[in-house]
Amino acid sequence: MRLMKQFFLYILIPFYVFTTDLEIKTPPVFSSLASHHISAVSDLGDSLILEDGSVWEISLKHAQTILDWLDIDIIIITQNNSWTSKHNYNFINQRTKETVSTNLIESPLISSEYFHKIKAIDYFRGEIVLENNIRWKICSSDIFLVKDWLLDDGIIVGINTGWESSFPNILINVSVNKFVRSKQY
Repeated sequence: MRLMKQFFLYILIPFYVFTTDLEIKTPPVFSSLASHHISAVSDLGDSLILEDGSVWEISLKHAQTILDWLDIDIIIITQNNSWTSKHNYNFINQRTKETVSTNLIESPLISSEYFHKIKAIDYFRGEIVLENNIRWKICSSDIFLVKDWLLDDGIIVGINTGWESSFPNILINVSVNKFVRSKQY
């Protein structure tokens, strides 16, 4: 028994710590729900449509930037952490590494295969289940924001780039145009 404890302490624990450190240093992997693709870009670059049919207004200072984006580019949506911006969100193009400020101006199409909606909400526990049965835990600092969320409200999944990094995603409720920080479980 003593030999087994020594093996665990000297062999397995250092290996576990080593592999855990490696995992932390690898680049983030985005779930497919948080990865988006471009369906269309306006001729002036002032708006963009994503694969779910949602329409986004692009900041005028970034309009020229998105004219070079391709429909195969992976787009990540994050909250806009700038206090001086009138835009609530950012798009980050994973190919070009460019970031543009944006606002949601039209909800996704309900008929889209990429449309997600709330199937269940536990307001007390801060838990949401989408129609695909993926469960989300809401950051305790954001639970008060879901009081206006209802069953069947549309949801767009993005990435949290702000506080509370233990909640790596954001869920954007398209009915109230508000987001909460969240994590899958």
